[in-house]
Amino acid sequence: GVTSALTSVGDYFFILTNKGGCFDEVKVSVAAKANAGLAVGTAPICIATGMAVIDLNAKLTGATTGGAWTSTGANAGAGFTAATGMFDPNGLAAGSYKFLYTVAGTTPCPNDTTEVLVRLKTCATPCNILDAGLTVTIDQKGTSSTADDQYVIYANPTGSGLSGTYNVSGDITKTGVAYGTKTEIGRVPYSTSSVNIVIEDSADPFCSIADGAFNLAGNTCLLSAGVAPYVTCNDNSTPADPSDDTYSITLNPTGVGISATYSVTGDITKANQAFGAPNVIATGLLISAGGKTISIKDDTTPDCELINIRIDPPAPCSAAVVCPPKVCVPVKVVKN
Repeated sequence: GVTSALTSVGDYFFILTNKGGCFDEVKVSVAAKANAGLAVGTAPICIATGMAVIDLNAKLTGATTGGAWTSTGANAGAGFTAATGMFDPNGLAAGSYKFLYTVAGTTPCPNDTTEVLVRLKTCATPCNILDAGLTVTIDQKGTSSTADDQYVIYANPTGSGLSGTYNVSGDITKTGVAYGTKTEIGRVPYSTSSVNIVIEDSADPFCSIADGAFNLAGNTCLLSAGVAPYVTCNDNSTPADPSDDTYSITLNPTGVGISATYSVTGDITKANQAFGAPNVIATGLLISAGGKTISIKDDTTPDCELINIRIDPPAPCSAAVVCPPKVCVPVKVVKN
């Protein structure tokens, strides 16, 4: 067989020749994959007089234009115009109105579809989650290996008409989380680039907000503790005795969106340390006592932190003196 890796859209021509010298030309056409984009999460709409007409196209991101709209949920009635993707909710009952956007694939490529959901509800006091309040911290798990590092994801949703608790779904699940405080909602491996998170009010499934591709690294403030190469050994003026060797730790943390100063907690505590330059946070630590685990937090932005950073001590810098083994030498005494 003949194989070829075709990575660009276009027409490719191949000439096949047999052993007898006969040949033929084969045309292979590579078409772009159909792309209906991703749906943008929106809060439910409270039924009222004079509601704005909804442009369903604006509820998509990254979609190829020129696709077709169809109504697949509750009867959208005359308020839905398939040709333009416009939806007028006025006069409709509460419910979930689903619309399917389809981009036709070039044969033999399949079509691509994305569903857009518009939810209408009757609101005495409208429930509206305005912000999921998502923040991210890196947990280094108290080890010197990066293999077990994790992103810790927190939520603190805010809005109006909220009940007492909310539920989390998508790539992370958690139920019955109380509003009003920053709460850890889940962890993912440090190798994860983004997660899909939906925050939904526990008392009202129509009251929700979604982040379809929450970028983890892009929302992490402190990216490095800046420890290496700032762990140094001191022989404690006893170069032949490694048991009393000590070490010191210097930090120079870096990140995006950091303020002027940070604080250190854990096995070592230090406050008001300036970003942008090395700072000695501990000296005289016995190497024989092992390493330290610390956390670093921005003094101005508490959500900007690194936790459970493991700092291992260096090898002793004194060399123990090794005495040779005792040797028994017989002595013969001769009397004159």
